[in-house]
Amino acid sequence: MIFSIIIIIAIIISSFIVIKWVLGNQRCMQINLFIEDIKREVDKSWKTSETSFTMERNLPTAIKRICFINLNDKRGISNDILAEIREYNEVDNLFLMPRKKACERHSVEIENIKFDNFCVENTGTVNIKFGKRFDEDFVRVGGESLSFNSEDE
Repeated sequence: MIFSIIIIIAIIISSFIVIKWVLGNQRCMQINLFIEDIKREVDKSWKTSETSFTMERNLPTAIKRICFINLNDKRGISNDILAEIREYNEVDNLFLMPRKKACERHSVEIENIKFDNFCVENTGTVNIKFGKRFDEDFVRVGGESLSFNSEDE
């Protein structure tokens, strides 16, 4: 009888551990898919002559903020964000915050992009604008304020 109770308790505890592990992996998979989607959209845009669109993707709310930051030019970035990213890799330009909630993909380098430093708050859905004009060599990336008018630089 006591042995049966111990077995039942062990099974219940094991079940909770497995469920927690699966849910943690789900968050990491969503983060990886989000980053790969950005890379894919940039590559696709870079290969076209002209494009302008907004990418809308779901992201776990454990990630509070997504930032595109050039670590060699930190203008326009608040001190609290700079303090959080000071230990990141210098070639990376996409940062997911807070770092400890972003699994192993807290920062990555996205190639062929041009941007003014900006952050997007995550509400469960993230909107990032992409654009490229015929005469541009890089894909422009921005938040809500990014414009793709012909007068823009």
